[in-house]
Amino acid sequence: MFVFHLTQQLRPRRRRRRLCGLLAGVFSLLCTPGLAQNDQDLLGEPRQYLTWRTVTLREVAQHHQLDIGELRRANPELDGEVLPGGTLLSLPSGRLLPNVARDGIVVNLAESRLYVFGDRPDTALSFPITVADRNCGAAIGPAEVSDLRVRPAWTVPAAWHALDPKLPETILPGPANPLGAFAIDLNWQGYVIHEANGPHRALSDKGCIGLAYQDISRIFGKLTLGTRVNVIDQPIKLGWSAGALYLEVHPPRSAANSPGPLETVPEVTPEMLELAVKEQAWGREGDLDWQLILEAAREQKGIPVRITRPSS
Repeated sequence: MFVFHLTQQLRPRRRRRRLCGLLAGVFSLLCTPGLAQNDQDLLGEPRQYLTWRTVTLREVAQHHQLDIGELRRANPELDGEVLPGGTLLSLPSGRLLPNVARDGIVVNLAESRLYVFGDRPDTALSFPITVADRNCGAAIGPAEVSDLRVRPAWTVPAAWHALDPKLPETILPGPANPLGAFAIDLNWQGYVIHEANGPHRALSDKGCIGLAYQDISRIFGKLTLGTRVNVIDQPIKLGWSAGALYLEVHPPRSAANSPGPLETVPEVTPEMLELAVKEQAWGREGDLDWQLILEAAREQKGIPVRITRPSS
């Protein structure tokens, strides 16, 4: 967990140079030419949900197109998988768009989310994903779609043969194939975005990034070869909506096993957060509510929190 002591006075004339050096790969919006505050950084809005019967946490997550992990983070008081009727839940159904160029596909490992961008920010789509823990799941950086396969065969990597010699060389399309019905190959060796449903969901980490069938089938036909893909690890996001600045904090996830000369994500320090918040609030620093900023950073619920007071 982060522990913040935001009292250091910063020198404004050195802010941007220091910020870009510290936050490469975390707050890319602040250092990327051509990206400006457009007041359209918030996608959806957080909601509450009252269970009317006994349900499982997984049922609620699937019904509201959420990942069970983000649902737990938004409701840390929950204990167990079964929720009795009358349980009030916070749904993390609103989220800030990642602080990177909004083009093609953006995968944010820190929040286990995949975004697909169209011509306007308000047409962006967002889906929960499963992320591999082994092989290539923590790689980050720019890529592109190199192939689009329907009912793909899975060529089992040598590393997995070493773990399980009983695996065949190739698993043909069908219920035993962990890649599911669709595969989106990236131009990184062995890196695939694929369907992760069915009885072999536990094997889905072998394909790197998994999407539910209803989600990947929705975006598959919109993609073309060469579509840009950006895999990032951004636990802290900042953005504007209706004239207010919002902060969204997720638990950090370390990046490793990059497949090429890609950036690694630095540890987010209190100074980095203070710099980033003040940079985004430029001209409205007096409206910042530092108590809310500290609470959001400490709780890491993954829910956008308004951190500016109304202008007087």
